[in-house]
Amino acid sequence: MIPFKETFESQQAFFKKHSIRTNKPGFYDDSNFLKIEHSNPAILNNYASFVKQQKYDENYLKKVEEKLPIICNTLYEELLKDKRQGACIDMSMALSRILEREKIWNYAVKGSLTITFPKESGIRTKYFWTIDQGEFAAAHAWLVVPPFKIVDLSIKEQPYKQEEKKFLPETILQKETRISEVDLEDVIEPNILLYLKKINQNNTAKIMSLISKEMNEFTRFFTPEIFKNKDTIFKYTPVGIAAADVLLEDLTGLKLSGMYPQQIYEELIKPKLR
Repeated sequence: MIPFKETFESQQAFFKKHSIRTNKPGFYDDSNFLKIEHSNPAILNNYASFVKQQKYDENYLKKVEEKLPIICNTLYEELLKDKRQGACIDMSMALSRILEREKIWNYAVKGSLTITFPKESGIRTKYFWTIDQGEFAAAHAWLVVPPFKIVDLSIKEQPYKQEEKKFLPETILQKETRISEVDLEDVIEPNILLYLKKINQNNTAKIMSLISKEMNEFTRFFTPEIFKNKDTIFKYTPVGIAAADVLLEDLTGLKLSGMYPQQIYEELIKPKLR
């Protein structure tokens, strides 16, 4: 393994050394990639580093600009019809696989999300903590689809308790962001954080390393991103890279209005892309 923070050329050489072909999106399905991943899941970080650092020409970027909104809006319409909430992981995995079918590079991120609402709304800041009470696969999940830094289809369809939806966009396809710092308050639930601060002498780096040994290095490369949509501020803090472990046709964890992602792609999305 080589560090994920190494250059694109180094990542490319690493994959070539292990006979992993990198000529199309989704090469984490390569049998040689899977062999390494079996003993070292962190290789997904290298895949994300490859996608993040790769150079894309104008024609490719134009294709992404044209296709991504169509794909995202269609998926979101089906999510809305289905009235399913909290489907960020399934939606991200489905979108990622569909984008790969269209030869669009992307990678999935899991992490924390902090939403700061306009002061006049009277709504308290909403946190999706990575370290929290209860059991869940991830606090939140989204995609990076160069040149889009944050692509989130489920932001509005979460189980909110106040009138948060009034201040949220239907989908987020964000290109312009500001790199931010990691704040423990964004990542860890207050009571748990209080305890961790006591036993770790308020050492931020040490507390972050409890999430993952390389978490501090990870967040320096896969940085927290912050931006404003109208008067609502969003802060996305990555804590890990994810990927669907089955192909699009085998994604059955998500079913919207009676349709699996493969059906939605074939019957609804592809005709629009033509």
